[in-house]
Amino acid sequence: MKKNNAFRRAAALMAALSITVSLAAPVFADTYYIDNGDITVTKNADGSQTVEQNGTSNNDSDEIIITTTGAAITTLESDLEGPAAEDTGFGPVAEDNYQPAQPEDAEKPEGADQPESAEEPKAADRQESADQQPQQAAPAAAPAASTPKNDKGNGFWGNTITVINNFADKVLNLTLKDVKIDVSDTGDDFFEFDDTQRGKAALSVQGKGNVEIELDGNNELKSGKGRAGLEKNSTGTLTLKDDNKEAGSLTATGDYYGAGIGGSGSISNSGTIIMNGGTITANGGRNGAGIGGGGGGGRDAGNGGIVTITDGTITAKGGQAGAGIGGGGKDNSSSGGAGNGGSITIKGGTVYAYGGSGSWGNGGGAAGIGGGANNDDNIGSGGNVKISGEYTRVIATGRDRGYDIGGGAGPDNSFGGSGSLSVTDGATLEMKDAGTNVTDPEYRNCAIIDKDGNCVRYNSEGNPIASPTLLLEVSPADSVTLPDTVTLTATLAGAVPDNSNKKIEFTVVGTTATVTTDSSGKAVYTPTDLSPGTYNFNASFNGDTDNDPASATGITGYTVSLGTQKALILNGLGSAYTYGSEPFNLSTSGGSGGGAVSYVSSDSSCR
Repeated sequence: MKKNNAFRRAAALMAALSITVSLAAPVFADTYYIDNGDITVTKNADGSQTVEQNGTSNNDSDEIIITTTGAAITTLESDLEGPAAEDTGFGPVAEDNYQPAQPEDAEKPEGADQPESAEEPKAADRQESADQQPQQAAPAAAPAASTPKNDKGNGFWGNTITVINNFADKVLNLTLKDVKIDVSDTGDDFFEFDDTQRGKAALSVQGKGNVEIELDGNNELKSGKGRAGLEKNSTGTLTLKDDNKEAGSLTATGDYYGAGIGGSGSISNSGTIIMNGGTITANGGRNGAGIGGGGGGGRDAGNGGIVTITDGTITAKGGQAGAGIGGGGKDNSSSGGAGNGGSITIKGGTVYAYGGSGSWGNGGGAAGIGGGANNDDNIGSGGNVKISGEYTRVIATGRDRGYDIGGGAGPDNSFGGSGSLSVTDGATLEMKDAGTNVTDPEYRNCAIIDKDGNCVRYNSEGNPIASPTLLLEVSPADSVTLPDTVTLTATLAGAVPDNSNKKIEFTVVGTTATVTTDSSGKAVYTPTDLSPGTYNFNASFNGDTDNDPASATGITGYTVSLGTQKALILNGLGSAYTYGSEPFNLSTSGGSGGGAVSYVSSDSSCR
């Protein structure tokens, strides 16, 4: 029997709405809705956990999920129309609870209970029925807390999230699912000098314990003046991750003096931040790092803290004078300096880091990874940068003389300290502009690409791996006539420490011969037993710890032909011989090549 699709979808939506309304109130639930107001999650010193929203405080020890009502409805509607609905017998697609519409004249089975009237039940009757099923309350029964507030349009809300972990021995777990917050319009003009006039942070992490945030769906955070997009002023570790099957992303944008992710103005140092998966974009506000320290303004800028990236696709863009990853910048003439890079470890994923443009006046720009910029000589240093891992790729770009990795730039030709740089274990580092001012970087088993696309690979001992070339020549050229021989010569060039004593493999008709190069890099091979035909010749160098492999351009269609036999001269015959004459000796001279000569007489009796 064909089901009524319109009926099914309507029923599914009603079920989704009723469930959503029942969940919209945060009582006894671990899912909270940002469109209903500010949310504060606190793990107390005794290990208990509370969630506050709209003046209501709930004890909730579970992992907290923060989402929007719209995202929840979409998820529930999808679930109710999926296989789970049929498997559980719940929802409009279940066979047991589906009753098709009957025509008015359809025959009624005997004994069936029939209503006295076919009229639609009255509103009071419907309300009574609804009261008997409180788990699916009508929307009108939703609590006051479920009323959306601060709708900014386009899916954004003007409500904030504050996460406080006061229990150092236990992690506070939080999931963001399709949360979009925009409080970029908050804060007064004198926020730089008066902390009470700073704007709001879209999400602020505080306390002394560790906080782990799982990213599901698309999340965006836009903060107000003097605030980081995702503000971290806690002493614990903040971990952003994407561990479950649902792909997650986060875009965090700071405002004036706020990092994208990290420090905010006077609360400027970023502390310890770990990123483990997901697609994360961090945009620093003016003077703020993309990931790291906040901007200085009239004070010292923030340092980069400890940043560790283990997986994901991470894009960090510093605001004016702020590093992509590292220290915040400074762009006015008041006291204070730019922030240093801190400790930055990247051991997985793909990372793009862009330093901010030149600071006000004659100051330079910031490093892609490292120090912030300043318009005086108190410039941010590069910090300690470690990049490792076979699948790790880092693309760093400084701005306006700021190094790609290292110190930020200041007035004229001044720079911040270099710091240190280590690239190991198969990682690839691409520096797109000024490179690095680290004087003795550690490059081991890695690839370094400069702004022109030139790639230098390093071996496990830290020596550059050369890319030699190999040239194959044959003599005589093009073809040979037997019994002349063929000579193959391979010439290796550009190997380190030199071209001698390198093993070259020659391949002829599937047969390989290995010859060692001489002091001039030449290896010579003469193939034997070539029969008439067409041949292809190849030569290759398999590389070693200091050199990449190299293959010569093969020689194809080389012809080997039989030679033309020269005339044979018969020696030892006199003018005439008759039967009974003395024995005599015959010999043959001339001809080409060697081999046996057969003598045949026309007289069969001659032996």
